[in-house]
Amino acid sequence: MKNKENESSFKVNDLLNLDEACDYLNITQSTMYKYTSSRKIPFYKPNKKIFFEKSDLDYWIRSNRVSSHKELEEKAISLTLQKRGK
Repeated sequence: MKNKENESSFKVNDLLNLDEACDYLNITQSTMYKYTSSRKIPFYKPNKKIFFEKSDLDYWIRSNRVSSHKELEEKAISLTLQKRGK
């Protein structure tokens, strides 16, 4: 039973409130509210308070990566060569 209690407290410790999440992402509360209301970012709302899991925020940041010009050029060349090979 102690293991489940430790797991629960570990998960709760990984949750960030709105202020903490804004600090973590270096964005304003207004921006965060826009993201949550449009469901662009994952969040929890057990009552009227909003919480964020740090790992969700990390994943969200990484999933919004923008490719460099060089990466896009390389991908375009690769796709062009693949089409010519067919």
